[in-house]
Amino acid sequence: MRATILLAQGICCLLAVAKRILTKILKQEKKDLAIFLHSPLNSDGHNRRFKVFYQFFNRDKISYAEFGYLDEKTIHKHYDNPRYKQYLTYAHIVWIRAFQIPKAIEYKTVILQRNLFPIYPDYKTPVFEKILRKQNKHIILDIWDPVHLWNPTLTYATFKYVDKLTVNTSRFEDVFKKYFPAESIFVWPIAVDFNKYAINKGEKSDVIKLFYTGSESNTKQYLNPLIPIIENLAKTYKLELTVMGKYAPKSENIEITHHTWNDALFSKLISEATIGLYPNFNINKNKKFAVAGKVLDYMGSCLPMIGADQGLPDGVIASNIMIVANAIEDWEIKLPIAIEEYSDLREKAQCGYTFVQKNLNLEKSYENLLKIIQS
Repeated sequence: MRATILLAQGICCLLAVAKRILTKILKQEKKDLAIFLHSPLNSDGHNRRFKVFYQFFNRDKISYAEFGYLDEKTIHKHYDNPRYKQYLTYAHIVWIRAFQIPKAIEYKTVILQRNLFPIYPDYKTPVFEKILRKQNKHIILDIWDPVHLWNPTLTYATFKYVDKLTVNTSRFEDVFKKYFPAESIFVWPIAVDFNKYAINKGEKSDVIKLFYTGSESNTKQYLNPLIPIIENLAKTYKLELTVMGKYAPKSENIEITHHTWNDALFSKLISEATIGLYPNFNINKNKKFAVAGKVLDYMGSCLPMIGADQGLPDGVIASNIMIVANAIEDWEIKLPIAIEEYSDLREKAQCGYTFVQKNLNLEKSYENLLKIIQS
């Protein structure tokens, strides 16, 4: 495997040199923007962070290209594969990158999302990023998750080969300014695409419809512990639980409806739900840098919610937008309160909706991105 990576890096180097020579001879006019994705194609990270803005690039005649590697389904399957098949995936990615990186010279600006070779477990030295630097003199490194905790060696080494950092909250900015010029770090919050949602306008009815969406690992880690609490509440209230994602818990005492991801169905379900759930009992060092994507979904649809005060955008006060429940003991006390004091919960939902409309709409986020690129 290491020999494969070294060979790919060597080929990439040769192609990069050849591309630089050819570009100098032809004197081609450069296009505007190249985006090298870390997130798998059509994943949440791809869609939220970049794909939603392509409509504006097209409108404003900004020429761009995205350089991804594999789709989300392939990457999820990768982790269940035997070791030899995982190596085939690694090799596939490294050769994709080897032929993509030389093309960076064709663009005025490169946005690099986290790093170029995202799933190889022993990747510490940013060789590909160093080659990318030779091809482009204006590189923006975008980080929106705690990769500096998961792989600090690679993260901080990569800083040497970029011009600017974009981060989704000031919490990252506070950490990274120790390793990177503070004036070149920009907060670019995760935006909310209101086109994804049908607005939740429902009132509490005889049936309390609880809603949750999340990855399989998060569902098992955070939703499963709530099932006994919900089952106990079902003795007093008529409850239904809808889960959208790859996995859903089982229960003989409450009705749990499970759907795999579908954008149109998600919009419908979230508009009809009574309360959105955001359990997160994370007490490790990642807590400070969590990204609460589902909270943005709940805020963007004006869905009343109960959940943890973690991973929220800058400027959001948790108690203003939700009933806060961190530890499992909090949920036992506060989930019944969320049901009983539902009118107050709806007011909090409206507060959250107003916040994202004003501060996290796509147009404003797009303008912010252009200022970062042009600064």
